[in-house]
This record gives sequence, structure tokens and C-alpha cells, in this order.
Amino acid sequence: MRIVIAMDKFKGTLTAAEASQAVADGLRDASSGIQVDLLPVADGGEGTTAAVHMALEGDLRHIAVPNAVGSALVKAPVLFIEQEGRRIAVMEMSAAAGLEQLQESEYDPFAASTLGVGQMLIYAEEQGARELIIGIGGSATNDGGSGMATAYGYQFEDVTGQPIERVPEQLQQAVVIRRPKNFVAPKVTVACDVTNPLLGVTGATYTYAKQKGAAADDLAALESRMAHLADLAVASLGSDHRDAAGAGAAGGLGFGLMTFLDATLQPGFPLLAGILKIEERIAAADVVITGEGSIDAQTCNGKAPMGVATIARRLGKPVIAIGGQVDAEAVASLFDHVIGLVNGQTTAREAMADAGRILRQRARAAAEWIDLAVNQ
Repeated sequence: MRIVIAMDKFKGTLTAAEASQAVADGLRDASSGIQVDLLPVADGGEGTTAAVHMALEGDLRHIAVPNAVGSALVKAPVLFIEQEGRRIAVMEMSAAAGLEQLQESEYDPFAASTLGVGQMLIYAEEQGARELIIGIGGSATNDGGSGMATAYGYQFEDVTGQPIERVPEQLQQAVVIRRPKNFVAPKVTVACDVTNPLLGVTGATYTYAKQKGAAADDLAALESRMAHLADLAVASLGSDHRDAAGAGAAGGLGFGLMTFLDATLQPGFPLLAGILKIEERIAAADVVITGEGSIDAQTCNGKAPMGVATIARRLGKPVIAIGGQVDAEAVASLFDHVIGLVNGQTTAREAMADAGRILRQRARAAAEWIDLAVNQ
């Protein structure tokens, strides 16, 4: 019996890799005759690099870069893989400029910068990568990618022709953006599952800035700064991506990557599914197990377990979902069987506190269902 284990993260408790390993351990507890194929999945957010590393191995390295507010250096992972003669680097912006790298007291959407993200991308190029894949999500920034641009040598100049010293804090003082001489942009593909534009009520600032420390009274100033950046990009670079789907992702980093590096944004799961060769691996399996922290109606809106289940259904493979909290009725059309960590005996608090052990336990129940429904 060959089982593909394609778990996404249990946010706040387990990474996709940890969740997949817990399920594998539970299956092996239940039966020695089970062969597992660990295939943790991600959509570009936190844990993407680790998920790809577990699935494909590759050459995992780390680079020390400043966190979003420059208060400390963080070791950001960059994974290098070889596919079809191409050296590809896989990384996630949150490892360099994410909220997870800061104490809540450090949150500062006016000063937070994507400088470290730019340094991470440059490092990948210097190590020979010809394609850079970066997941964006979980950011602490609201700088429109301006910090990342300065890492590449873009200059934001004031009325005297001098580069402004502090980006993004002083962006309102900039009157022109200077592209580096002889600049050749790398090939950058962005894993991005949000469609927010840069500006407006559904844009980066009004949708996400409060969770990064902005007060209600700060939003107008932050929005004005972002609009100024977009106007400068048009006037100085002839580039206007403010209304592009995903421009508002990661505090406008989606906009910045398109504007300064000519990047392409793609939905996270399909992009990573191709890299991980998910369809091929599911085709070779007898059963598929997927899941994440919540399995409910939102799962049906393109989240990674839905992507896994859709492939499994098309290939005629039974698919089981394991989640922290589940709404089995809402996802009945996606999965053959659904198992929750939270049930009559286990509360949500208990599941959060001991997710790995309980997930391993629930995987044993999955093995029992497989034995009854598939083997017989």
C-alpha cells in the first residue's frame, strides 16, 4: 500500500513538513505494510521552502539578512534544486521580512522594509540560480517593495538629486526613481494566492496594514505613500502595476517585484505543484492523505488540500483529509473521508497545544479507514 502524504501547515502549530511527518509516523504505527511518499505542500507562504526541501531535497543554504525593521539579522533559507537542466532557487519572503521574525512591540509599518528580501534574491543569483521562485505572504512590511529595490541598486532621489537616506520612511520626499545602469532583471516567479490591487479599500494598506501594527489613524498616510510610489514608478520607469491582481500582496511586494524586477505572479499551489511533480507522485499512489489546520468551506476556495484532492479525484485515487477543526459536510464533495483533531474528547485548546501527537494518533484512525474501505 503506497500512500502519498501531502499535508499543508497547521498554522501556529506545525509546518507542512512536520504535519506530513506526524501522519507518516501514525501510519507506520498502525501497519508495517504501508509505504509512504512524503510530499508536504504549500502555497507560497511560511514553510514553503521547507516543504519543497522535504519533497525534493536539493541544496539548502542560509543567508544572514536584516529583519524587516533592521533590529537583528535572521538566517533566511534558500533552496537550490535542479530541474531539466535549470538551477532554480526557492525561497519565501517571510523568512526575511515576515511578522514571525519580530516581537509585536517591533511592528512598524512606516519603517519596515523588504531590504532583506532583495538581499536574499541577489544571493540566489550569485549562487548560480537562473530562475528565482519566491513565495510572498506573512509580511511585516508595507513598503511596496521599495526596500527590495534599493538592494538591487535602485535609487529614490529627492528634489536636490540626492538619494533619500531612509527607505521606505522617506519615500514621500522622492521625486524620481533611478534604475541601476545596465540593469538586467533576473527571472523571478512569484507564488501568490491573493488578488488584492496595490491601492484602495481592498489594497495592501487598508486590507493588511493593521495586522502589521498600523493604527486606524495611520492608514491614510500609509496609503498616500504607496500611491506616491506608484506614481513615481509611472513617471520614472514607465511601469504601472498598481491595479494588477496580487500587487497588494505582502505589503505591496507583489507590486514591487513586478515593477522593479519584471516578475511574474502565479497562483501558489499550481506553481508549486509543478515543481513538486505532485500529479506524477499521486498517480503512483494507492491512497492520498492531505489536510491543514482547518478543513471547511474555505478549503474549497483554492487552498492546497483542495488542489491535492482535485488531482487525486481526477486520477481515481481515494483521498482523506485530516484537519485541526473540520466541517465534513462543507467538504464532502472533495474528500472520501475527513478526520478532525478536535472532537468530543479533544478540545481546540488541547489540539493546539499537542498537535503533533494528536495528528499522529488521528493518522492511525486514517490507516484503519484505509484498511476497511480500500483494502477490502
